[in-house]
Amino acid sequence: GPRGPATDPATLACDAHGHAQVLQMLESSATQGAMAERLRGSTMRLAFDRHGCRVVQRALEVLPATLQSQLAVELKGHILECAEHMHGNFVLQKCIERLPSNSLDFIAEELQDHAERLAMHRYGCRTVQKLLEHATPRQQGAVVAQLLCNVEKLVRNTHGHNVVRQMLHHGEAWVIRQVIRAIASSSVLDLANNKSSSLVLETCLHVAANGKHAAELESERALLVAAFTGREGKGAGAGLHRTALHEFGNYVVQRLLDCARGPELQALRRALVKWQPQLEDSDRGRRVLAIVKRQGRQEGGG
Repeated sequence: GPRGPATDPATLACDAHGHAQVLQMLESSATQGAMAERLRGSTMRLAFDRHGCRVVQRALEVLPATLQSQLAVELKGHILECAEHMHGNFVLQKCIERLPSNSLDFIAEELQDHAERLAMHRYGCRTVQKLLEHATPRQQGAVVAQLLCNVEKLVRNTHGHNVVRQMLHHGEAWVIRQVIRAIASSSVLDLANNKSSSLVLETCLHVAANGKHAAELESERALLVAAFTGREGKGAGAGLHRTALHEFGNYVVQRLLDCARGPELQALRRALVKWQPQLEDSDRGRRVLAIVKRQGRQEGGG
């Protein structure tokens, strides 16, 4: 009869053409309630389907809060699986974005013992980032604790480094402080020359010097700069010019010049000027020297 598989909305939602019809019914306030009701019990099936996942995401955007929660709660017990799935991860991200934070407990709980693994997973890392952005400090507490224990590993990872940057952008001052201290105590010049960790270093410098918690992070900013210049002007000077010539390190040194202050800035510029001939031989080196010269002129002029 007419109630064949094609008219079942969940089947329709997973169909290349049919899912457009379901999306249309979700858009109209006249039909969305009935459609949401008919999709109940199918969230998991839809979340793991390339077309169905778009239907669930749209439903989470347009439905009223109670219906949103009904859809989302069907994922309970499968959160990890969802986070690591090529389609499911988008649904989970949308849940974290759209649900009120008091409804996110079950998601945070299922993820908390797997934070490190997810942070380094090509799809899982996105869910961890959303959680850091939208969950309450209490909800993300266990996740943050696990990430903080693995900072040095995560910053060198293709996916993990973005999770650490998200902690730096959205974390409370004490979280940022711990991330920066972990990084400052490892080999910063090596980190500056690695594609992934160089981006984390730039973010650390920016957040500590200019972020919303900068006033509380002054000692961390100084610690990070000192890790590059070598305390009392000893140490890293020689490695610094090599970093200035490196395809990734170059950007870190530019950021360093922006974030150093007073005597540290002078030590940094002295260390670089010492290698002026080598730096003038390359575009990267010339870029760094241009900043040093501009800063010198500004100081001289004012």
